[in-house]
Amino acid sequence: MSAFILPFRDSIKPIAFYLTVAIVLGWGTLLLWSGFGSNFKKVFIKHDKIFRAAMSLLLVYSAVTIFL
Repeated sequence: MSAFILPFRDSIKPIAFYLTVAIVLGWGTLLLWSGFGSNFKKVFIKHDKIFRAAMSLLLVYSAVTIFL
């Protein structure tokens, strides 16, 4: 859950500054997220069987640890 809380300021300049910083940071992290997602997709397609086997083993391991 995310929230944006406006800082308590009397002038519009600091609020505009904080808003600009939040937009730039959000845009940058969105670009990073999409870039890493694209690269991970290429890796997962290349190593599909190994990835599926590893995820299956981790799923079985987590199910076993829940019931023990």
